[in-house]
Amino acid sequence: MKAAYFTEKEKIEFRDEPVPALKESDALVRIAYTGICGSDVHTYRGTSSASFPIITGHEFSGVIEEIPKNAVNPAGLKKGDKVVGWI
Repeated sequence: MKAAYFTEKEKIEFRDEPVPALKESDALVRIAYTGICGSDVHTYRGTSSASFPIITGHEFSGVIEEIPKNAVNPAGLKKGDKVVGWI
């Protein structure tokens, strides 16, 4: 999967990363769209307290690719469901 790293002030690198192992509280989401918020802009400009390198991005939408069989899943989500997230 691709990840965008803010590596230093006003510099972004795109890197290939392995897909993480899922825990019972996780779902793998194929991201379709992301938003850019004020904290992302401050990090890019080097005016936040964030330390480099950092992966930002906490506003997104996509489709569930995988949920572990033993997942804690009170919403009943399943593969193929469209979801939004913000952290």
